[in-house]
Amino acid sequence: MLSPGAKGWVKKYEQLLDEGMFTITEVKPVHISTDEHLRLESIRTGLAFGFPTQLLYANTLPQDQWTVEEKLKVLLFESLLSVYIMECKVYSKEDFLQKVLGFYKKHDSRSILNFYKKLIPESDYDKLEKILDKRIGIRKTMENKLWVNYLNNSVVYLDVLLFKKYLTSPENTLQVNYKQRVTTLLKTIIMAVNSDNNVAKREKMLFDVFLASANLKEEERKSMNKLFKEGELSFKDLDSCHQEDWIFKHYLLDVCSLCIFADNDAADEELKFLQDFCKHYRIPLDELPNSIALVETFLLENQHKIAFLKESSQYDKLFSNLSRRWIKILSRNKDKLAQELKQSKELVFLINKSMKEELTAEEKDKVRVQFLDIVKTMPALAIFMLPGGAILLPLVLKVIPDLVPSAFKNNALDDKTSKAKE
Repeated sequence: MLSPGAKGWVKKYEQLLDEGMFTITEVKPVHISTDEHLRLESIRTGLAFGFPTQLLYANTLPQDQWTVEEKLKVLLFESLLSVYIMECKVYSKEDFLQKVLGFYKKHDSRSILNFYKKLIPESDYDKLEKILDKRIGIRKTMENKLWVNYLNNSVVYLDVLLFKKYLTSPENTLQVNYKQRVTTLLKTIIMAVNSDNNVAKREKMLFDVFLASANLKEEERKSMNKLFKEGELSFKDLDSCHQEDWIFKHYLLDVCSLCIFADNDAADEELKFLQDFCKHYRIPLDELPNSIALVETFLLENQHKIAFLKESSQYDKLFSNLSRRWIKILSRNKDKLAQELKQSKELVFLINKSMKEELTAEEKDKVRVQFLDIVKTMPALAIFMLPGGAILLPLVLKVIPDLVPSAFKNNALDDKTSKAKE
């Protein structure tokens, strides 16, 4: 099968694809944009945070023997491939290979610049494999060697965002400015974790991981650490050129939310920071609860893999916070939800039944499938389309009858009428 740690794995991946071991078909919900789809996929797979939870395409392949680094490497490759397919509409092995190599030749990350300086004659496939190896790794130093082993390159998702821009305008090298964006990311994290004037140990650790991932020069790294200790950055210190970059500014928001909610709760000052962030980057405030819920769902879905979430009390607190947040989101969409529910009598019947008795596995699956059909028409509820959204199914069964009683009242009348006829 596929061994991402061995030479020739990219060609092997293509061979398995040709043999039908998996497919690379993109399934984007109709009611969300390409950028929104890319963002949801990055959180679903964990690429946005450098924590690979699943692949995009090759999930049917055996992965038990893969290291986390190898899984992240394949996920990065697949994410670049996904962007290529979304932008170019068709898949050509040779064209994809050349476009990825062309992109990385203009990439201004230190690891890539150093790679091209030392490059010896070799095949394009060998070049790509070595580049991907370079991109997922974190350079270990005496300062970070004790903790850096548990994560890989946490900013590698920037490669995917920049590759998307490169495909749109390959001649514009200014668009492929990794250093500018990673600097903005680090400054934003500094502002987020300092927003309540109380930097928790876990917040400092997350900053250290992102800083190590950035692979800055020694003097630049020291400068960032100095800014972190001072904690006096403001939005004026951030590069304003990203205000119109939808997907990058939402990536910043997601990473800030991760740093803040990794402790399972947020102080009022931290929530105020997130609101100010949205105002600065011209993100509608009503998008903020959805963004936070996306990150909380990621943390819940992967709590068994993340050390600080393994305690049940921590999990319960996070689930409680997420439940309250989603009740508010569902409330804001209750009119549309009621309208859609009236067209799905079986779903209403099953939700009613769940209030009186435990549903069978088959019935729960019907609820999930039919609710997903409704969600596809409501972009605000796109999180339920993620695999992690299954965590929220009990919440749906519990709160929807109270939120949209009209749909259930009408259904109850239908039931009485049918019984009278009998």
